Amino acid sequence: MTLVQREQEGSVNSRTVQLVKLLTELGPDVPEIARRLGQFKESVRYRYKEKILNKGFAVQAAVDHERLGLKRVMLVADFSETYKNYATAILTAMSEVSYVVSFAKSLIGGEYVVNLSVPSELIGDVREFLLALKERGMFAKLEILEFDWARIVPMKPDYYDFDTGRWDFEW
Repeated sequence: MTLVQREQEGSVNSRTVQLVKLLTELGPDVPEIARRLGQFKESVRYRYKEKILNKGFAVQAAVDHERLGLKRVMLVADFSETYKNYATAILTAMSEVSYVVSFAKSLIGGEYVVNLSVPSELIGDVREFLLALKERGMFAKLEILEFDWARIVPMKPDYYDFDTGRWDFEW
């Protein structure tokens, strides 16, 4: 049975899908969501805790980087032999004291892909700092890519079955 069929039957999952759509719009305002759904606050609160929070979903604001004056930057970095064993520790420390928001080691080449969110007016300074680290031997390879635009794709609750914890999408 597809999610569309379950929605037509008015299942618990379809009510959870409606709840997630309203969470996206309003945030975790349970009384307002209950009012809009025409359901008891206690039922909505229970479903919110059991189907959303306890299943590992986080309800948080999506930052509009451009409106806040931030620019997305990506690094493709290969650490030199001297620093290779400390790469994760270095990037973790950079996430605490600078603009690093995520990083991952690529499987094929072993380079790190690092995402930064930098105030637009500091892009030049950050670029100079990173290039100085390369000149001092921290990086064997460093490529700096600036993004003009990025989008955080919202969850598509219509394609997720909250009862089974599986995505259900017709390709």
